[in-house]
This record gives sequence, C-alpha cells and structure tokens, in this order.
Amino acid sequence: FKIVSDWAFFVDSITKGKAKYRYVDELISIFDLNGISSQPLSNKIIRNEINEHLKQNYFFTYLYLKIRWAINYYPKRVLMEFGLICE
Repeated sequence: FKIVSDWAFFVDSITKGKAKYRYVDELISIFDLNGISSQPLSNKIIRNEINEHLKQNYFFTYLYLKIRWAINYYPKRVLMEFGLICE
C-alpha cells in the first residue's frame, strides 16, 4: 500500500499476531504533518487502501462496515430493499 501500510501492519499484528499494546505516557516519535497521508487529496486513496486491506484480510468486518455505511447514507433505500418500509 502507498499510504496505509503502517496501519495495516499494526492491525494485522494485533489481530492475527496477537501482539499486545498499551498506553505509554512518554514521547516516542515525532512525525511531519505535511506528509502525503496528511493531505486532503489523499483521503480517497487512504479510504480505498483501507477498504482493500479489510476486504482481503477481514472480509466480515469489511462487509459490516459497508452495510453500516449504506444504512447511514441511504437509510430509506436500504430499509425498502429489505421490505421493512414501503414508499
């Protein structure tokens, strides 16, 4: 992935590798807020890369998020599709 490879590594490490994590009240790193992932134009790329990683590795999570998105953005259409309401 071009942008979300660190995110994918941590998600996989925690979920598949059973890595543990904890809060540490200490400065560990400093990063530049002007990088590619901080640019508004990168949001679509980031969203696509996250979706692709979830679809390939966590299909049911991907499916759940897609259903939630559809219900949030098209509530009437989704409810009608399942016959829960009529127009």
